[in-house]
Amino acid sequence: MMLSSVGRCNPLMQISSSTLAELPGKRNSGKTVSVTLHKVDIESQKASSYLLIIEPEASQDGSRKKRPADESSGCDLKDLNALSGCYITAELTNSFFSNGDSQVFEVGDDKTYGGYHNKPLAPGSNYKLHQGVTIKLSDGESLHKFLEPVSFFLHPSCDQKCTAAIRVSLSILVVVAVMVIIGILIKRNNSETEARVANAYQALELSERSTLMNDAAYATIPECSSDTAENRTSYEEVDTTSIPTNKLQEYIKDEKFIRRQFQRFGNLPQPVMSVAELPTNKSKNIYRGVYSADETRMKPQRQTSEHSDYINVMYIKKLFLKATSLFIATQGPMEDTVDDFWLMIWQQGVEAIVMITNIIERGKVKCEQYWPQNLTTESSYDDITVCYVSYEEWADYVVRVFEVTKNGEKRRVRQYHYTAWPDHGVPDTMSPFISFYKKIKTETYRIDRPLLVHCSTGVGRTGIFIAMSNLLDQAHIHQHIDFYKCVTLMKECRPHIIQTEEEYIFLHHAVNEVLRTSIDFCTPIELDRQLESLTPPDNTEYLV
Repeated sequence: MMLSSVGRCNPLMQISSSTLAELPGKRNSGKTVSVTLHKVDIESQKASSYLLIIEPEASQDGSRKKRPADESSGCDLKDLNALSGCYITAELTNSFFSNGDSQVFEVGDDKTYGGYHNKPLAPGSNYKLHQGVTIKLSDGESLHKFLEPVSFFLHPSCDQKCTAAIRVSLSILVVVAVMVIIGILIKRNNSETEARVANAYQALELSERSTLMNDAAYATIPECSSDTAENRTSYEEVDTTSIPTNKLQEYIKDEKFIRRQFQRFGNLPQPVMSVAELPTNKSKNIYRGVYSADETRMKPQRQTSEHSDYINVMYIKKLFLKATSLFIATQGPMEDTVDDFWLMIWQQGVEAIVMITNIIERGKVKCEQYWPQNLTTESSYDDITVCYVSYEEWADYVVRVFEVTKNGEKRRVRQYHYTAWPDHGVPDTMSPFISFYKKIKTETYRIDRPLLVHCSTGVGRTGIFIAMSNLLDQAHIHQHIDFYKCVTLMKECRPHIIQTEEEYIFLHHAVNEVLRTSIDFCTPIELDRQLESLTPPDNTEYLV
């Protein structure tokens, strides 16, 4: 069956998230997955058919399930007659929706739909489902529009033998854990000597690894804090941690080395944070010890001196030459700091906010809602008024545009709110977060004001996003990338940024995944060229 194709650079239509395919709210396992498909009408034109395209997706450790030799990595939707890295699993006609506008379809049921084999999926694999809508034009040609894809993971099904194996494995783990504890107690008296040996080994391994990777010097990174001898020494010894981007895929396979590298952050000198610990300022911090450094903290300008100039906000400067991004890292606003939050946004001229937390997680308030409760009301924060301009909801994030008014002056502020980060740890799959990141970069690359990023604490998820942006800029400009130095410099500004080993490892894999798949996405310049050749749709509810 011959299909007409649509260019990958064509911008997505403004389609409500209620139109997208929905996955069940249960654990996916086995060789099939049930998805709920919705009937789609585009600009008063009925769809003639629906295409479902499956893309096997890289797992977090960068590996892929083995696939047939005729399938290559990545999914190029430019030519549907010669798909690469994915396959059409079904074509459904309008009769599929004869019993209602929403119907359940079983992906991988080993049947044939529209001449395409809906072949079984591989358990233990990540997949991305692309939903295409076919429209018959008046001239007889077919036009294909693709909705936002959805990602899912198929857990292996576990039978009785599997259950028994798990029980045996747990028993073995208990025995091993007891033996390890006994070993630790025996060697406790020699721990200081072992620590010195381990540090010497790590330093030697860093140097040897740099030689093996054929590492070369790249642009000098300026310090975030003052240029003292003590600060320079904190990272001069790891100047050899830069990695050529073409060797990153191999580098990240050694998670043990990355974990040991993370442990070295504990030896960095701590900046002075005395202002945050003053009795008048302690209540302005969500978590004890997660403070802003005295030397580089941001100070809001107030008309009177009766209010404290402290706010838990840090300015992250450019971390290397020719960097394109500036950031403000902050904790989520609290009930009594929302006014300070909006004052800081106004004074810094912030045009875009990145929010990577939900208001409530695990039954606890993680961030005060700092925007109006609904689309038709406005909220006031001291002498600043905020109201909605537009609201756009996607599967994993929400984009809000606000009109902010102070003393008669009006400004627009766009908020990108990621809602799919798990309550604990890091995401199992990177695709939704990478899609979120790329949307922000595509829409904010012209902004010359700092991008404000916050989660709840302003250190974990916030640190991942800011480090990810800096490292990808570094990779594109210098063809080298240095995770250790980047995070070290950020920690001089905000000591607790990138809190856990899991976050540090996730950062490595997310950066690698963006670099590995970036060839499939339009650059802002290419997107501009495509937009100039199109007639804008009549979709005024999204105009800002």
